[in-house]
Amino acid sequence: ELYLDNKLYTKAWATLQHIPVQNSMALGDQLLLHELRSRYYRETGQYQQALSEQDSVLFYKDSLSSTLKQQELTRLEVNYEVAQKNRANEILALEKEQAEQKVVNQRRLALLTVLVLVLLLSTTLFLLWQRRQFSQQLELQVELQTQELQRANQELEQSNQELERFTYIASHDLKEPLRNIISFTTLLERKKALWVDHQDARDFFSHIKRSARQMHTLIQDVLAYAQVRGGHNKTALTRVDLNEIMAQVQEALQPQLEAKNAKLYSENLTFMEGTPHHFYIILKNLVENGLKYNEHKSPMIIVRQALKTENPRLLVIDNGIGIPDEFKPKVFEMFYRLHGRSQYEGTGLGLAIVQRLADSLGASIEISDRPGGGTIFSIEFAN
Repeated sequence: ELYLDNKLYTKAWATLQHIPVQNSMALGDQLLLHELRSRYYRETGQYQQALSEQDSVLFYKDSLSSTLKQQELTRLEVNYEVAQKNRANEILALEKEQAEQKVVNQRRLALLTVLVLVLLLSTTLFLLWQRRQFSQQLELQVELQTQELQRANQELEQSNQELERFTYIASHDLKEPLRNIISFTTLLERKKALWVDHQDARDFFSHIKRSARQMHTLIQDVLAYAQVRGGHNKTALTRVDLNEIMAQVQEALQPQLEAKNAKLYSENLTFMEGTPHHFYIILKNLVENGLKYNEHKSPMIIVRQALKTENPRLLVIDNGIGIPDEFKPKVFEMFYRLHGRSQYEGTGLGLAIVQRLADSLGASIEISDRPGGGTIFSIEFAN
């Protein structure tokens, strides 16, 4: 300071250079050193260095102020802790007195609790004994009812097996005479010498063969329905290619499609979980139904898979005669027909078989009208 007051800047700077700046210095000493440096730089015209030293001056002033405040805060905290300890000692004395009284009260309460627990335990043991007696009686009744139910199930299973066996044998036994009727009628048709002079003979033979074929179809449908009902067609679910199924349906119904000049289309078909046999029977029967009950000059059946739905869904759409609303709930019943056999051939079992197969796949069927005429069968499968 003396050198700076006398403008002896060279000596002032040499003196400042001999003072080392160390973190171990007291904050007040570091503040004084940076103030002298700032004054030196300012008086010698080195304002950039003076500004830098001034920043240090401000920093140490703040640090010194924070330190003083921290010391004052520490002093106040010590005084507060002393006061708190004194207060805690007073509270401890009060709590000790209360604890002693609480111990006395707890002893009294414990004695009362023991008496209540003894009473509750006695009551609980009595109730458990009664409950055990009741449970034993109930178990005995359940066991007896279970045995009766098992016997009934065994009898029902045996009855179902016998019924299925009877249906299968009866169907096969009925098919044999029908085949003989058809075969011998065909032979008689070829022996024209026996009936060539009878003008109604050709019609008679035609009626016989048509009735025999109808009976044959009925037997096949009854057998198929019984097998579906009996569970013979239940197999493990697989990933079924619907395009392959539709190719098989197209091949099987090609003669009927050509006879009626009908078109069969498929749209958006991919894969579904199920069994190939079930899907084939369902689609074949629905397509055949749309083809049979169709008086349009250009019959058309569309099999479409709905791709933008929560659950997998198949649609079979036709432009046929449609189904009146009052008859839609009944068409899936066995042997139910909306029209006489003279108008439309059939056994009345096709849609019943479809319903059974859909149930076995966990699917539901809805019927709606197609805009412009016809029917839409919607089959929704479990996701």
